[in-house]
Amino acid sequence: MRSNNDEGIVILGTQSIRVKEINQVRAINCIFALLSYLQDEPFCGECSSFAKIFEKAMEKFLSIEKVVGRTRGMPEEARKVLLHIYNVLSDLRLPDNPVRQKKECNCGFPPGICLAKNVFAMFEQIEEQTENRMERRGGI
Repeated sequence: MRSNNDEGIVILGTQSIRVKEINQVRAINCIFALLSYLQDEPFCGECSSFAKIFEKAMEKFLSIEKVVGRTRGMPEEARKVLLHIYNVLSDLRLPDNPVRQKKECNCGFPPGICLAKNVFAMFEQIEEQTENRMERRGGI
């Protein structure tokens, strides 16, 4: 299901793109949904980690969105998730003056625990495991 274009770049089969991109869209939806919740939380919503994760998630989303936009035949469920992301993004806001809550001893969570960072780490884990699974199946 793979072919090469004129430049020798591997073009993935439609099924491989769908699995990878659908998983990424679902995971990024989870990140933005949590960030939406956290923006009203008194400590997380003002945290510099919140702002950094929002920026990282936006970068990932924009790159996913480009691929999804070029992919025809995305399932309706994936399109609904994408629309949900747009709705959530329309209400998300960054803190005006982010504070390093852990450093300022405002957070209260144990070391190594950050809700925003942990959900982004989950996204990266999903991304990595999807890539590994596709490689084992010969999709990449």
